[in-house]
Amino acid sequence: MAPETLRSEVFPASDVWAAGVMAHQLLTGRFPFDDKSNPFSPSLSKVWGSILTDEVRQRGAQGGACGGCWRREQRILLLDMYARHTRLPCPAALRR
Repeated sequence: MAPETLRSEVFPASDVWAAGVMAHQLLTGRFPFDDKSNPFSPSLSKVWGSILTDEVRQRGAQGGACGGCWRREQRILLLDMYARHTRLPCPAALRR
């Protein structure tokens, strides 16, 4: 759930954020937000707390994703929905 959704607010940017979470999982094989104290049996309240307060950090060289993908993902997973990108063109699509 997007941070604003946890506060009972839903906007189109919430769907973009959810897509960013899925992209992070696909690109890195990891969840962007987790219960850091108990990753194998996470507490839902701690995961929600992570969503509301933590910024997604790059893991390893580039979190398992290319630099361009990582920069786009960072812009999609911003906590501030007004600063969050709502449309990011695919570089390959622009070259067509």
